[in-house]
Amino acid sequence: MPFEVIWLDNAQIEVNDLWEDDSLRGQLSQAVRTIDKWLSEKPLDVGQSREDAQRVWFFRPFVVIYDVDETASLVRVASIWVIR
Repeated sequence: MPFEVIWLDNAQIEVNDLWEDDSLRGQLSQAVRTIDKWLSEKPLDVGQSREDAQRVWFFRPFVVIYDVDETASLVRVASIWVIR
C-alpha cells in the first residue's frame, strides 16, 4: 500500500529557497521527484532512523529529514538542505 507524502511548510520553503540557486535547479527537480517516489513506495528502506520516528536520508547533494507514520500510511518531509 502506498504512503501519502506530505512536504511540511518548512520543507516547502526550503525547496523554494534552493530553487533560487540556478546551479541546483536541475538536481533539485529530479531529487524531489525521486524522493516522492521512494518515500511513497518504501519509506523505511531509505534513510536512517533517528530519535522518535524521525529519519534522515542522505540523497546527495541533499539531506532529507522525514518521519513515517506506518499506521496512517503517511510520510512527512520536514526539511531538505544541501551538503556543501
